[in-house]
Amino acid sequence: MQNQLKRFRERIKRKPVTLIVGIICKDGIVIAGDSQTTWDTGKSWLANKMTEVYCPYGRALVAESGASITSAAMVESLTNLAKDRSLFDKHGMRGLAGMAAREVREKFRTQQFNCSSEEFQEFMRRENLNSGLMIAHYEDGPKIDTITLALGMANRAKLFFEAVGSGSDLAEYLLTDLCYPDMESSMASVVAVHIVEIAKQHDPYCGGPTKLGILRQPEPTVIHPPGWQWTPGDMLGMGYTPPVILSQSETDEIVKMVSAVEIATRQKRSEFIRTALKDRSERFMKEIMQSMFPTDDKPHERET
Repeated sequence: MQNQLKRFRERIKRKPVTLIVGIICKDGIVIAGDSQTTWDTGKSWLANKMTEVYCPYGRALVAESGASITSAAMVESLTNLAKDRSLFDKHGMRGLAGMAAREVREKFRTQQFNCSSEEFQEFMRRENLNSGLMIAHYEDGPKIDTITLALGMANRAKLFFEAVGSGSDLAEYLLTDLCYPDMESSMASVVAVHIVEIAKQHDPYCGGPTKLGILRQPEPTVIHPPGWQWTPGDMLGMGYTPPVILSQSETDEIVKMVSAVEIATRQKRSEFIRTALKDRSERFMKEIMQSMFPTDDKPHERET
């Protein structure tokens, strides 16, 4: 019985800790996330999970989720690969992210005495080592790419927003409700922090101080002729400013603001919804009851 219980517990798949939210804006890309890292029965809020990465033609903002030991290794590998202009021209940031994930996987497999892929997957699951990255960058326009160590293939966000990690289902629901195309980054920053704070209230794997970063849109420094089409080398003519990673005190001020708004509007929203539901339901249920039990207003004729 104990062996069966042990095998059952081993089959339980833990959710990747840390939520990351990304929003493509009119004037940049906003990324927000929590800072919780867990292991066994412990947790930490001290990991640095947002990094600026240089590439030959600009900057990227990278946020981490999951086990910090593997996510940090992927960021380090991506940083080194992105320095090579020939590699970047051939594979782009998304391709380099896949190469970084495979490089980290091979290093860990070597450390595990060149174990097989199946044994490595079991090792990662058992030690809770899976992790992921969200990469905000400009490459023929604003892009958000995500990748996990377990899968090793980068995916491009199909919409102008993306959420990965623990609590991502709730975050995507809120993003759909609160975001709209061409938001200003100032507004998107507040929305992203609000979503992370809501997820922290409902998901035990989200926690710790919220982190916020903004990758500003590059500005052209040269005038292109009509009909111009982008090529990688043209990024040399774009003016990049470093990503803005807000200090913890600055982000905490935003957290206080969105928390105050949430408390002030929660009761009003609840009252509005209850009133609307009551009005609609009373009419609806009355119609159903009348259709099920019709009343006959005609006087009954007395039998003779």
